[in-house]
Amino acid sequence: MTTLSPDLKELLSRRVESFEKVELVLALRNAPHNTLTIDELAASMHLPREILRRLVVDLRSSSLVDHTDKGAIRLTLVNGTDEAAISELATAYASDPILVMRFLSEVAMNRIRTMASRAFADAFIIGKKKGNRDDDG
Repeated sequence: MTTLSPDLKELLSRRVESFEKVELVLALRNAPHNTLTIDELAASMHLPREILRRLVVDLRSSSLVDHTDKGAIRLTLVNGTDEAAISELATAYASDPILVMRFLSEVAMNRIRTMASRAFADAFIIGKKKGNRDDDG
């Protein structure tokens, strides 16, 4: 596999945008009934429970995971597009993890560039507002 599909790129750009989220989603995908407890996730991923809880909240808001009646975490694939993208993610991550990591790094760098551009633009807006107040008074 040399490229990622547009659906997988969309999933990684908007909903599973970190290495930790990739690992969590794949751990759930490979678990019996796509379900694990926080303790099981912590043991398999070697991450603190608090970090896992935050990841679960993020993935839950993206409609990728949910809590079971017993408090476990379950992967919830609500449509065929998500199911196909996560299946592709599993294949790509197993065969060429560098490809997935490189794409996630690009996503992170684009996010940083966007934040820097906004901060730069905001600096001019704030500076202009300050200048207007000084001119008035």
